[in-house]
Amino acid sequence: SDPKTMDQEKLCCSVCLDLLKKPVTIPCGHNYCMSCIKRHWDKEEPKGAYSCPQCRKVFAPRPELVKNTMLAELVEDLKTPSCLVCLVSYCEQHLQPHYDSSAFDKHKLMFCSTDQQCICYVCCLDKHKRHVTVPVEVERAEKDKDLKMNLQEVQKKIQTRMEEGEVLEKEMEGIKLSADKTIEDSDAIIDELLSYIKEKGSNLKQQIKSQQETEESRVMELQNNLEQEITELRRKEEEKITLTVRSVDVLLPQIEPKTRDDFLKHSCQLTIDPDTVHKNLFLSNQNRTVSDSAPNPNIYPGYKKRDRFSNNQQALSKESLIGPCYWEVERKGKGLSVAVTYK
Repeated sequence: SDPKTMDQEKLCCSVCLDLLKKPVTIPCGHNYCMSCIKRHWDKEEPKGAYSCPQCRKVFAPRPELVKNTMLAELVEDLKTPSCLVCLVSYCEQHLQPHYDSSAFDKHKLMFCSTDQQCICYVCCLDKHKRHVTVPVEVERAEKDKDLKMNLQEVQKKIQTRMEEGEVLEKEMEGIKLSADKTIEDSDAIIDELLSYIKEKGSNLKQQIKSQQETEESRVMELQNNLEQEITELRRKEEEKITLTVRSVDVLLPQIEPKTRDDFLKHSCQLTIDPDTVHKNLFLSNQNRTVSDSAPNPNIYPGYKKRDRFSNNQQALSKESLIGPCYWEVERKGKGLSVAVTYK
């Protein structure tokens, strides 16, 4: 039978737990690496009896060890990277395309924490055998745990800032009450004093009002700064959620769209950026239609010029694209070219 159909565990040494190296078969029928069984029997040399590490059967005298050539050939064949489910061989760079097919959805995929990448089960026993490896589901759970901790920290900061805002509101109320009380006291004094004192009292009222306005402006500025900081923290919270989810989703195989309905799930509306339109092009239909027009350098008088195409009749979309995106273009006339670029 095809050696690749054998259970891999049967070709592993029960001493070193690795694929057999120079496999030998002892009298009881169990297989070991020649070096592993030699070391085991060397330790039993003083007793004069030699046992099997698995079934504990004792042999005397010490059996001679001969390499099992047929078993060695099976081990060499197994070292060729292959799919553990369908046994189709593949090289390392074709590992991901192998899993893109829906026929291989149930294949076991591992995550190497040392190299931070997805690997197959065979790689765990070969190239990555001394690395820290876990199932993809475990890694995702760990990522989710880290995300929750980060969210808790951000929410705690927001709560702290909101409490500080309440303190500032109370402080502002106290300032207003204090100012009003001072004005009332001043009015009582002004009523009892001469006109000279009344004039000074009027000045005092103006100073108090000015101080009140200054203090209120200071507190309002602090409130505005605090609101901006809360808004920025919330924006960073949303960005962190988006980036973390994307980084985790990358660990799992993505289903490639095949039908138009599948592509329409990633549909996006694009509009043309007037700042980039060549002077010989004309925009219409709310900047979603581009057509030829007579040369007219003043057709976009108020737009920037540094981003405008000057050599080729081209234009860029106003929206930036992130992740899977799909759009459709209707054309008439000689034709057009559609491309995606980094800005």
